[in-house]
Amino acid sequence: MRNAVMHEVADDAVNPMKFDEVVKVIHDVIDEAGNVYNIPADEVTSFKAQVDGMWEEVRTDNEKAKSYCRFFLQTYGNKEAKVVWEAMLSEETLLFGDDKVERSKVFHSLELTLQKPKNQTKDKISYTELLNGNEKFIVVIGDSGSGKSTLAKNLVIQHHGISDAKVEVSNLKNHSLLLYYECRNVSVKEFTDAVEENFEKVCQKLGPKTVIQEIIECNPLILIDGYDECHKHSYTVVQQMVNKMRNHECRVIITTRPSAADKLKNFLKREGVKFQEYEISEICLIDDQLKFLEKYELHVTPHAEKVVTSFSSLGRNIQELFVRPINLLLFCHLVWNFPERINDLKSHAAVAQVTYDLYEKIIQSKLADHSIDMDGLVDSFFQDLGNFSLKMICERHFVFPENEVVDLKRSIRSKLEKYGLIGTLDPNALLGVVLKIKRPMKYSKSCTYFFHHKSIHELFASKPVVMELRKNNALPLILTPQKLENVKPLEVLTYVFIELSAAEESTVFWNNWPLLRDAVGDVGLHYWQKILLNCPESPHIAEAIAGVYLADSDSWSINTGSLFLEYL
Repeated sequence: MRNAVMHEVADDAVNPMKFDEVVKVIHDVIDEAGNVYNIPADEVTSFKAQVDGMWEEVRTDNEKAKSYCRFFLQTYGNKEAKVVWEAMLSEETLLFGDDKVERSKVFHSLELTLQKPKNQTKDKISYTELLNGNEKFIVVIGDSGSGKSTLAKNLVIQHHGISDAKVEVSNLKNHSLLLYYECRNVSVKEFTDAVEENFEKVCQKLGPKTVIQEIIECNPLILIDGYDECHKHSYTVVQQMVNKMRNHECRVIITTRPSAADKLKNFLKREGVKFQEYEISEICLIDDQLKFLEKYELHVTPHAEKVVTSFSSLGRNIQELFVRPINLLLFCHLVWNFPERINDLKSHAAVAQVTYDLYEKIIQSKLADHSIDMDGLVDSFFQDLGNFSLKMICERHFVFPENEVVDLKRSIRSKLEKYGLIGTLDPNALLGVVLKIKRPMKYSKSCTYFFHHKSIHELFASKPVVMELRKNNALPLILTPQKLENVKPLEVLTYVFIELSAAEESTVFWNNWPLLRDAVGDVGLHYWQKILLNCPESPHIAEAIAGVYLADSDSWSINTGSLFLEYL
């Protein structure tokens, strides 16, 4: 009976003016059943009366409205959300160039480590078990490029069945609604805005407050991606989400880098929220690394061959530089676009430099048909981009609306005019190499810009810092002591340490070590350990950081699977 009724009225069932038609269809089905099964007329009449009675109960104003809103949200809302996220997430634009690949085809099954108190064995789980625990809130911690955002986006893809993706995550189907929020999104200032971004048309019809109330009562899955990228409004949005959801049935997954993990956990504790903490594991096993690369080799066209063979030929010490998804993806691009530089990959510093050089090579290819001083224009472009990158990080902006890019475009345009290229080369043609340009889905909105990955943003932001240290033994003016009190660009400074780790940079490093030490500020020894692991063959970096360790202890040691450092 249900199938017959829904076949007749499904498209109009959410319209309250159609309620009487729904009742009529049910009556018709009952009559037909009475004829087919020879049911006595009085029983048919009695059953119709029961249906009418139940329907009248539902039709009380409050219940009728709630049933209508919930059905509308779970049907049309999910359809709308699928269309929105399919347009945005079905394909992944690769780091360099315009090549795209279906996200669901290249997603690597990540492992996560369940965080436990010290001296307890830490359990590893597959990402498919992420929703198997009992805690309502889940914190997922991962270093730059470890796959946090990819994990969140893949949950969206599986929930909505985008690109025919199969549901691999246990218990995902228990959640009839999913709400996805990126903390970097500067257009979202309140929880209401996040809801409208996911369910815009439904909010227009029902009102955002009604939609929020229905979401709360529908056991939703809430994804909050990139807590470390929060700007001043993001903290408000996250707090509103936590306050709304903590007393209702739901699951909330929040991703963050380690640098913001303590801040997030302290916030959740203050809010009285219990949570389970996981850390994304590195892709350390050669078999897993090759599986990751095979997917890109198989699904990226037209020039994706040789990736697996090339990686297999590397020494294990070089393969260990590529233990995060972002670095493995970078390796693919090196094979496709810069194979002559693969043998240069001896350290994290070399990987960072070849990444920067690859962007430079692509910019040069854009200018290849023009008879100009290419090096001068490229240097000017990257200086402008580096200064812009650092400014945006200091302002905690990771997505840039059109008005924030105006000055950068103006500067690029003036450079093109100086080199006689104005009118023949659009500034966006150069910007589009390094920045992704997101076209608006509505005519009323302007384009937004962002780096292909936050680590790329930080790499470019480190360049003006290094330049100023070399030139003037000073930090850029934007990194004032007052600014550094509020913003700690630790990942930018990590790239600075990496670049200054070479032997020929030791003088520059020692001249500026006090400045860099003060800029880093009072951080845990974990950060300094990270610097050492990124610069394992740099005596001057090791000596300086040993002083930091010895300020608290008479001895120090760092022991990983591939590196052991000790001072007694």
